[in-house]
Amino acid sequence: MYPADRDLNKLDPDAKEVIERFMKALERARLDFRVWEAVRSQQRQDYLYAQGRTRDLQLPKVTWTKNSRHTKGRAVDFIHVKSYWKTGLSEDRKVVLDRGLLGEWLAFGRIAKQHGLVWGGDWNVKDGQILGFDPYHVELPAR
Repeated sequence: MYPADRDLNKLDPDAKEVIERFMKALERARLDFRVWEAVRSQQRQDYLYAQGRTRDLQLPKVTWTKNSRHTKGRAVDFIHVKSYWKTGLSEDRKVVLDRGLLGEWLAFGRIAKQHGLVWGGDWNVKDGQILGFDPYHVELPAR
């Protein structure tokens, strides 16, 4: 209904600069990640927020807020080219299923933080979990 927008030219200029440097660092590290979504309209944000709450109740929730940095052009979601959303962990994020893939996601997060980005893999890590709930997401810190 509201397609993902991958156009980095629509990002906030500061975000675009940092994200492009980050992506070059991923390439240098031979990590195969690609942009899944950059800027998000408020309509798309509201649509994603409704998933698992007021529509498609059988599906998991995919965002925790209606006020995302995506709508301000300051956040980007990435996927792994070969595994898409898989992280190498079990669904509860407690059991390692693929050490190599998990290592790539951990490197992704490390490089993001080296570039001053906030990494969603650090968010809401609960007892026994290896990654937080949104390892696909990077954003500029709040202004």
